[in-house]
Amino acid sequence: MKDKFDFAGWVTKNDIRCSDGVVIRHNAFHSNDSKKVPLVWEHNHTSPDNVLGYVQLSNRDSGVYGYGYFNDSEQANNAKELVRHGDVMSMSIGANKIVREGNNNVVSGNIYEVSLVLAGANPGAVIDSVITHSADGVDEEKAIIITDQLLHSAENPDDEEDDAPKKKQEDSGAGDDAKALMKDILTELTPEESEDVKKYIRSLVGDVKTPEDLQSKITPEIAQKIMDHIMDILGEGAEDEENEEDDEVKQNIFAGNSQDDYLEHSQLCADILADAQATGSLKTAMIQHGINNIDQLLTVEVTTGAPEFIRPEEPSMVDKILSSVKSTPKHSIRGRWADITNKEARAKGYVKGNEKFEESFGHWNRETFPQTIYKKQSLDNDDIIDITDFDVVAWLRSEMRDMWRYELARAIFIPDGRGPTDQDKIKEDKIRPITTDVAAFVTQVQGVTAKTFIEDILTNKVNNYKGTGRPDMYMDESLLVQVQLLKDDTGKYLFGDILSRESLASKIGVGEIITPDFLDGTGMAVMVNLNDYELAAPEKGRSQTYEDFDIDFNKHKYLIEGRVAGALNRPKSAIVFKTGE
Repeated sequence: MKDKFDFAGWVTKNDIRCSDGVVIRHNAFHSNDSKKVPLVWEHNHTSPDNVLGYVQLSNRDSGVYGYGYFNDSEQANNAKELVRHGDVMSMSIGANKIVREGNNNVVSGNIYEVSLVLAGANPGAVIDSVITHSADGVDEEKAIIITDQLLHSAENPDDEEDDAPKKKQEDSGAGDDAKALMKDILTELTPEESEDVKKYIRSLVGDVKTPEDLQSKITPEIAQKIMDHIMDILGEGAEDEENEEDDEVKQNIFAGNSQDDYLEHSQLCADILADAQATGSLKTAMIQHGINNIDQLLTVEVTTGAPEFIRPEEPSMVDKILSSVKSTPKHSIRGRWADITNKEARAKGYVKGNEKFEESFGHWNRETFPQTIYKKQSLDNDDIIDITDFDVVAWLRSEMRDMWRYELARAIFIPDGRGPTDQDKIKEDKIRPITTDVAAFVTQVQGVTAKTFIEDILTNKVNNYKGTGRPDMYMDESLLVQVQLLKDDTGKYLFGDILSRESLASKIGVGEIITPDFLDGTGMAVMVNLNDYELAAPEKGRSQTYEDFDIDFNKHKYLIEGRVAGALNRPKSAIVFKTGE
């Protein structure tokens, strides 16, 4: 027995059909014997806080056994109490380099992490021993007896023993039963029925070559048809259910035969389809669960190479914004102003014999201090070695740089949307959004409509714009379209045709009309010359990159960050037009 372990149990058992249809065969993970791997919560690799300790693996005839050791973090102590109390007693593996025979028989692979999970895919992967370490050095072993195991031998694949038959949900007659039923859909489909579903989907969407092409074709209506088709299959098989053995399996979401096949072995498929039924969109449900590879679910042939980014904003737009602002290498942004627009500051005429009076005007100042903005990522060293069809490190770094610059460009115009107590918030007194800045710098115009847009722009530009030179207009594209499509009472376009951006820009006296994606749906238009907005940074969008290697977890870690302050530095230099009250 391993010394001083916190818990022990089967990480995975051989020759048992898992809930996703996978059968892990004898000695599939023999190369992992005695290997130490991270212990993680629910396969969540997004934060170091989710690493709870490690598991020492032991390959045995019946499967892979593991001895778990918690670290001293707060999250680990919480998990330790859940295990000790028996609230959590299932384990699940994260494995790569998977080799299969057929779609469902895993014959070789590499376990790179073990997770504690609320619901495991392998019925035999359970904690069977928990050690309580006492202060006097006496360890008490607590056995947990598990009864709901589905045994499936390699010698007799059809000879299954179900110690705890699955409970069938009774029909309550209410519509709410549909969602509960969808949770079990994948376990209700045989391999033949799964193939039928795939063929049906292809009949709806036609030939697809890429995941993007497939996702674009799965509309909510098509997703609903897929759900209805699956329900029809289940209905047709219900009459014969009593005469059939319960050997149905889930469609394998990780189907494939390559050496780089991947397996993260936990119960997700049923929840995905349940949410698909609720939202009416298979695509939406999968994205909500962090599974974007719909192509693998439908066994779609995909091309190799670096994945293409689905961006919140095109880099060209970000470059346009950041190249327009004024930058300074100073630590903060400081400004001092004297208001000489009031009549007391005017020069006065003198009449002989009268007293002369001093002029009077106000002055004030503002200083904006910087905040660090960062993005952090990590890559497992094994993944860097195994991914050979593109440079994954360069690909990841480009994402980090582009998204860092995007966040900076966005913060110049609008708040980041995080709550005031959120530790990730970009503070609005550090990078001051134009749309929420104080009245001394920005004039707010409410109640703008498409019909009044041009008039509102012209009247306020004359009276309230004191910025440098000719401004540009950054606006919500939906508002722009409403203005472009204005018609008169006879139904004809107000300006004789659809109004172009260039024509509208000329009519309202701005240099250019620009529609950043982050203003979509805001109903706002911002008149400003971005040369009046100042960034306290060595160069526009300048940032520093760092790299480190965590030898304990075999991970490369990457960081991009920059310390930046931003603010309008000229009074009355912007006007924000808003629809609604």
